[in-house]
Amino acid sequence: MVRESRWLFAALLAYLLSQAFTVPLWPIGPSWAVWPTLSDGAAAAVLLAWWRLRKRLDPPAAALGVLTVLQPFRWVVGLAVISYFLLIVLLPRFNGEGSDPAAVANGGFALYRLLQFAGVAWGAAALPWSERRVRVMRGAAVAVFLLVTAGVVVTGLNLVTPAVFLPALPHDRSSGAWLYSLQVVGEGLGAVGYNHSYSAAQVLLALAVAIHFSDASRRRPLRGLWVLVGMALALVACVLTAGRMGVISMLCFLPLLLAQVAPRLRVPVVGALLLLTAAGAVAIPWSEVMNDPGDINGSLMERQKTILHALQRESLSGRDEIWERRLELISADPLRLIWGG
Repeated sequence: MVRESRWLFAALLAYLLSQAFTVPLWPIGPSWAVWPTLSDGAAAAVLLAWWRLRKRLDPPAAALGVLTVLQPFRWVVGLAVISYFLLIVLLPRFNGEGSDPAAVANGGFALYRLLQFAGVAWGAAALPWSERRVRVMRGAAVAVFLLVTAGVVVTGLNLVTPAVFLPALPHDRSSGAWLYSLQVVGEGLGAVGYNHSYSAAQVLLALAVAIHFSDASRRRPLRGLWVLVGMALALVACVLTAGRMGVISMLCFLPLLLAQVAPRLRVPVVGALLLLTAAGAVAIPWSEVMNDPGDINGSLMERQKTILHALQRESLSGRDEIWERRLELISADPLRLIWGG
C-alpha cells in the first residue's frame, strides 16, 4: 500500500512545500480573494490522489483518532455552508436588497479554504507512513520553516519590500487586500500574506510542523539544538512582522514547547532559557540603539513595546471603539447573535 499511495504522498509533500510561498501567482478570477496560489494546485492534487485510492486505502491505526475528529468536522463544514447561503446570498434578497459582491466573493473563498483544509487533512490521515517518508517530510518541514522566516526577516529589516514577492499583481485597487503588501515598507510580511498577524501565525505554524517531525531525542543532540535555535528564530521573526498578537502568541507557545522538548535534549534547560532570553534581548529593545525615532525598525520596535501597555486606550488601535459599536448593534437586534449581520 505504501507504493500504491506514492502519488498521494507526493501531493502532500508538494502541499507542505507550497506553504513557503502562499501569495497569488496570477490575477486570474473574479476577485483577488480567489486568485490562484501554489497551495491551490497542491491541494487539488491531494484530493485527486486521495479520490483515486479512497477504496483501497486502509488507514493506519495511528490515523484512526484523526479520522474520528474529522467526522464531526463535517457538521462544521455543513453549518458554514448553510450560514453562507442563508446570510450572504438568500437573506439580502429576502429583504429586497442585493447581495454584496465582496461578501459573496470573500465568503465563498472562506468556504473554499475550509473544504480544502478538510480534504488535505483527510488525505494526510489516510496515508500510510514509513520511516523514509517521515525523513522526507522532516526535511521539507524544516526547509519551509526556514524559507518562511527568511522572507519575514528580509522584509521586516527592509532589505526587500513585500512587493518583490508579488510581481504579477496589479498595483491598483483591483488587488484588494494584497494592495497593502504592494505598498507597505518595513513590515515582515514575507511571502506568506498581506497581514502581519497572519504572517506571524504562519511562522508559528511552520515552527510547530517542523518540530513535530524533528524527533529531538537523546540520540540526536544536534537536532535538539536546532529546535532551540528554531524557537529563537521564530520569536525574532514574529517581532519583525509588526504583529503584536503574533509576538504574544509566540511567547505563550514557546514555554509549552520548551517544556515538551527540553527533557529529551542533552542541551541543558538553562542553556535553552538563556538562548530564548538572548533572542528576546535582541528583538524587543532593538530601538534603544537607534537614534532616529523615524527609523522604520525603530518604529517597529516602538509598536511592539506597546504590548507592555495593552490596557491603555492608545495601545488598542481603535479596537475598543470597534467592539463598542458591535455591542450596540447586538443590543439593538439580539438575533444578530444567531444570524450575524
